Amino acid sequence: MWNSDALVDRLNEVWYRSGQKRKAPPSNKGKGKKKKKTEIKNLVALLRSGDANGKANAAGALVDLAVNADNRFTITQAGAILPLVALLGSEDANGKANAAGALWNLAIDANNHLTIAQHGAIPPLVALLGSEDANVNANAAGALSNLAVNANNQRTIVQDGAIYPLVALLGSGGKNGKANAAGALMNLAKHANNIFTIAQAGAIPPLVALVESGDAAGKANAAGALWGLAIIADNQVAIAREGAIPYLVTLLMSGDAKGKANAAGALWNLAINADNQLTIRRASAIDPLVVLLGSEDATGKANAAGALWSLASNALNRIFIAQAGAIPHLVALLASGDAAGKTNATCALLNLSYDAGIRNKISRAGAIPHLVSLARKNDTNAINVLEQLRMNHNQRDKINHYFRISDAVHKLFTYPRP
Repeated sequence: MWNSDALVDRLNEVWYRSGQKRKAPPSNKGKGKKKKKTEIKNLVALLRSGDANGKANAAGALVDLAVNADNRFTITQAGAILPLVALLGSEDANGKANAAGALWNLAIDANNHLTIAQHGAIPPLVALLGSEDANVNANAAGALSNLAVNANNQRTIVQDGAIYPLVALLGSGGKNGKANAAGALMNLAKHANNIFTIAQAGAIPPLVALVESGDAAGKANAAGALWGLAIIADNQVAIAREGAIPYLVTLLMSGDAKGKANAAGALWNLAINADNQLTIRRASAIDPLVVLLGSEDATGKANAAGALWSLASNALNRIFIAQAGAIPHLVALLASGDAAGKTNATCALLNLSYDAGIRNKISRAGAIPHLVSLARKNDTNAINVLEQLRMNHNQRDKINHYFRISDAVHKLFTYPRP
């Protein structure tokens, strides 16, 4: 048996304190993998059979160890999940907070999502959202946020009644609780059936408030949640009415990479609404969206292109977008972006190409070879952009001769369009 008091002293360096920034523990190069496995095995043994203080401290040590991917595998293989779930129901606040924190980190790995849920973690985590202890409710929300990446877990979390206490935590929690609650709602909102329920639970006002005044994680997660909610037309109106657009534009300019990407995503969906297209332009969103197009973040670039795609549905916005220098960045995204980036850039260029004066700018920026390459793969949007460019007579030879479009694609241009 381990001596709990002795272990308290030994684990002081890695004792989890909720709210501090997590860092991986020192490397201790002299320790081999075998010694690390033995240490984790002993911690799990204490988690099972120690007194309240020992269990809490063992769970706290596992929180920090679980920052490391190899350790997460070892912890899971050592059988830690079941005693961690049991500790969620203890009377000790520190034990509950640390158990939730350890599950939060273990749930970084997709392989653990269903395992944690199958061990019964979701109902007690949902119950802990209502705890008056800020560390407990924040860590429970963090664990649910990671678990909610899994579609099956999303259904279970909602069925166990998590949405209303998560929304309540947005208003009453500490900064970590608010950020983690927003993160959980962001992931839950990826399931279409949850969007209406989240909005009906009153999530939009506190999410908008968090975009305005939260910490970096809170702002980014709240913007991500609004992005998901804004897929529904009624929510597009409600979010704009709540005053979200200026705060999202501010986040677009000054947030971290995740914050900027999620703000662009929210503006993308909000700009599906015609009235919002004007509001977003008047809030000076176009310039920072173009700046984001030139960033190194693939998600940010794709979302910025998506937002410009939606905004370019408006004729006046097309002119502002072109004047802001978006076209070369969109063409660069055609050339080297990921799949989402290429699709959104193509659609943005399509909407821009409806302006006759912008077509030559698209061609001069070097778009045609990249569009032809996509058209040869039967990309309908690329074909449509090329059709628009062909309306300017000086572009036809470039498209048909210089780039030697295949007969199959050329026929697509000549077929009657529906």
